Amino acid sequence: SAPVHNAIEVISAPVGAIACAIIPESVRDIAGADPATLFLAEQDSARFIVASSTIDALPALFVRHDDPLAIELRRVQRSIPLRGRRDDLEYIPIYVENSAQISACRASYAAPIMREDELLGFLLCGEPASKRERSTRILAVLDLACRRYAERLDSFSHPAGRGILSD
Repeated sequence: SAPVHNAIEVISAPVGAIACAIIPESVRDIAGADPATLFLAEQDSARFIVASSTIDALPALFVRHDDPLAIELRRVQRSIPLRGRRDDLEYIPIYVENSAQISACRASYAAPIMREDELLGFLLCGEPASKRERSTRILAVLDLACRRYAERLDSFSHPAGRGILSD
């Protein structure tokens, strides 16, 4: 499997950086979704940047807080499929404005990492290795995993005592 690459500037605490590094591999192991890329809110910015990924040589990518993908994940607060949907028309803005990120991450699913109503970050995940996995199962597993990741990420703090992802 490909090594995980980090955007360490997102996280101030070394332990938090390590936690972020293992999230994509963890979600790949738990949900079977491969590849997996973690985007986190960048400090003092209105965008999410790649914090770690199972993809080698991933280009520098970001998603703005007001991009359709971020807006939809914040709105629904659950994982969504990005391919093979019957109601694809609803997601045309995502497919248009976030196509570069979806394509580069080979994403079939997007999973939000939430703290109450705040979008801390999200995962863009590929198809499960086993094509027999049902999409509804993958979505449920991603939702459960992201709730756990939110708890873990929020537990690390900046010197000011704020969560590592606060901006």
